[in-house]
Amino acid sequence: MSFTLGVLRIGASYSGVQKSASVASAVNARLADQQAEAIVSRPGSGQRAEEFQQLLAKTTAYEQRAAELLTVQGGDSPLASRRVESSNGQAVNGSAVDFAQQRHLAVSVSQTAAGQQTISDRLNTDAAHGLGSGTQTLRLSAQGRDVTVAVDLDAAADNGEVLGALAQAINGLSSSGVSAEVVQQDGESTLRLSSTATGAAAAFSLGDQSGSLAADLGLDTDTVADAEAGSGGTLVAARDAHFSIDAGPAQSSASNTISLFDRQVSLTLGETTAADEPAFLSVGRDGAAVAEAVDRFVSAREDLLSYLGQHPGAISAAHQSELRLAGSALGSSLTSVGVSAGDGGSLSVDRDALAAAVGRGGSIDAIVGLARSAEREKRAILDDASRAVTHPRDAVDGGAVRALQGAFQREQLGQLVDIERKSLIRLSQHGVRVHTRPRGLLLDRRG
Repeated sequence: MSFTLGVLRIGASYSGVQKSASVASAVNARLADQQAEAIVSRPGSGQRAEEFQQLLAKTTAYEQRAAELLTVQGGDSPLASRRVESSNGQAVNGSAVDFAQQRHLAVSVSQTAAGQQTISDRLNTDAAHGLGSGTQTLRLSAQGRDVTVAVDLDAAADNGEVLGALAQAINGLSSSGVSAEVVQQDGESTLRLSSTATGAAAAFSLGDQSGSLAADLGLDTDTVADAEAGSGGTLVAARDAHFSIDAGPAQSSASNTISLFDRQVSLTLGETTAADEPAFLSVGRDGAAVAEAVDRFVSAREDLLSYLGQHPGAISAAHQSELRLAGSALGSSLTSVGVSAGDGGSLSVDRDALAAAVGRGGSIDAIVGLARSAEREKRAILDDASRAVTHPRDAVDGGAVRALQGAFQREQLGQLVDIERKSLIRLSQHGVRVHTRPRGLLLDRRG
């Protein structure tokens, strides 16, 4: 007589198994990628095997949600992410890298950085330019070098066409540090020149080299423009940003984006702050992201407990009681951060309260402990369930079968092979023959 005690599907290969920040994520990846499963079945016990598979899915989902909280590789954990809050986001806002130190800042801004903008006179777009014909050249000085700009004038061209030709000539220069565009409105055109960078070093000048095109168009970089009157000149001068941190010494920057604390924090200056009214910033954990991840984790735990409640024979009554007591204890320790315990050890999350507590810099030790408990609970649940699935009348060493199942929860390939070898020896001592199959091992009991 022969019947199947179990099938252990190992998959094609264990090569390339990677270490991760947690055993849980490695196990989950192996379960997902290689469809590893441990099923102990026999004729007439298909329902129990199916229940075990469902329980495996529930516990795996529970552990995966915990891994979202604990896995920090690649900055994937919401516990690692940081958020910058500002009392005056228009003046100063920012961002921070994962694991940035939590801190508070007072930022005063007396001047933001800007690039130079110079405009021409406002001209009737369709009117004849009256500037003669032939080639005229201008000298553009920017970023420490001089370049020549040549424009061929057609006596029949209108003002719009002349401004367009000059803009095309400037934009055709290689890395000049200046860009040009023609702005048209209500039948009138203006040439606008802008430095491509901000800061005092981005200033430029433009003058005539042969001819008088720049002067005729009002492109005098030494003159202050009057945009309302339509007269050309420099509209915005190139300048550095001036700011201070925590009432410290004045600092300057060519850019409005400032890196602080070894690039852990990045600030963006948008406008000046009022005297004696700095923008107050706090760098802390992203409370909303943590609250969302904890809520998903607790929901997975509640789903698992609900399944166990609907299938009382899946694990022992004593273990059911232990899970309820553990939930009550966890809820008591997390009340201050918005997680509370209900009847039967169930947990619930007040996301707003949790986000606020985490954002204020509240301790997350209890949250980390909650997530770490998932791995222990999963191991205990599956160990208990495997005893229920293995039929006692078979007199088979259930520990050996569970060791084979537990091999999937070892992070190192060497541990897996060693446990598998020892388990097969123990199974053979109980009259179980092991046959290799393309997708795993077939365990037969002869009797």
